[in-house]
Amino acid sequence: MNKNLQHLNTRTNKPSKFKKIEPTVALDLAKHRPDKYLPLPSNKELELLNIDEMVMVGFCNREDVWITVEALDDNNGTVYGKIVGNVIKMQGLQRGQRVQFEKRHIVSIKYNDDDDDDDE
Repeated sequence: MNKNLQHLNTRTNKPSKFKKIEPTVALDLAKHRPDKYLPLPSNKELELLNIDEMVMVGFCNREDVWITVEALDDNNGTVYGKIVGNVIKMQGLQRGQRVQFEKRHIVSIKYNDDDDDDDE
């Protein structure tokens, strides 16, 4: 877990001020909308998830939300991050809000391509 987060709870040594959200489980989304959500990230991809990568979670109201990963707790599969896009349908969520959720909710990962600049 990234100890550089500004909002660490000193009692539990875990990030605080992160709203716990319950997006739809990725497998359920893929089952009902395979054209949109397949292929899902593999377990290996989820294990290799890094800070500053963007992940997408989906909700049953058919709204997808992109979140930048700020911290990971590999012991329980919790992801801590910040919403990067506008949220239209999900009341109580907004751009810039910090949230926490489980890796099993991730439907897509947008990787940081630091190597792109080296090709020139």
